[in-house]
Amino acid sequence: FYEGDNTEPVSTIAPTMAIPLKRGWLTTLRGDMFESGWDGETLIEPTTDDGEWLVLNNTEELAWVLQNGNTKGKYKVRITCDMDMGGNTVKPFPAWVNEFDGASHKISNFAIDGDALFTPDDDYINEINIHDLNIEDATIENSGHVGVLVNRVGINATFENITIKNSSATTSDGAAGGVVGYIGGGTGPALEVKFI
Repeated sequence: FYEGDNTEPVSTIAPTMAIPLKRGWLTTLRGDMFESGWDGETLIEPTTDDGEWLVLNNTEELAWVLQNGNTKGKYKVRITCDMDMGGNTVKPFPAWVNEFDGASHKISNFAIDGDALFTPDDDYINEINIHDLNIEDATIENSGHVGVLVNRVGINATFENITIKNSSATTSDGAAGGVVGYIGGGTGPALEVKFI
């Protein structure tokens, strides 16, 4: 390898030298390693408990929550970094999450078949606050109403500081939207959906 205008190499690699790499990791030309996203298999149970919040520190912890449908008794979830899901198909967040703080980070490079990223057990999502979250390169497919973040909103939902880029929500029979596919299912003064 050459550095700057030097004509003499600063290091060499023998042609038969094997360099082991962990699956899911890439290297720069200098050999620096960086993670390319969730490998689709590794799950790590989250251990960071910030009082009332379940804090997710990496893609493996996020994948554990999505795959297990378990927020460890917490109703609020926060991520601490960008989460690249490696192009894998994932499950939606558990139904009992009622606040999600993206902390201005992004969840990217994932697909969900039949659901949005947040999907409740009873089809309508109610009493939720999702904020400071960026979604990129997401593919959502459903046979009914579909949105990238939520398929159907019922009552008292707030979506604040949400961006969605390079993503799609596709349906064969229903309404489609970026953040929310369909708003309805609640009546009276309790029905309040805010986009801030």
